[in-house]
Amino acid sequence: MKAFLVKLNSGNILDAVIRATDEADARSFVTEEGCEFGEIRAEVAHAIGTPDVRGRHDGVLTHWMLAPTTMTGDLIR
Repeated sequence: MKAFLVKLNSGNILDAVIRATDEADARSFVTEEGCEFGEIRAEVAHAIGTPDVRGRHDGVLTHWMLAPTTMTGDLIR
């Protein structure tokens, strides 16, 4: 299962990690218009507490920021 972050046109990153089979599948979980998807490594998604099930996992990034790891550069480019 792949993991994706979503960057909105405003430049903000959506407070969710999307788990999906591919980018097209990930887009089915986002209603916001004109956003950019970036794939992150599965082990990074796991390390920040994202469940390994298909879907949109809201609040994962906020939760992770309360106890950041050293993977910041890997998480958001």
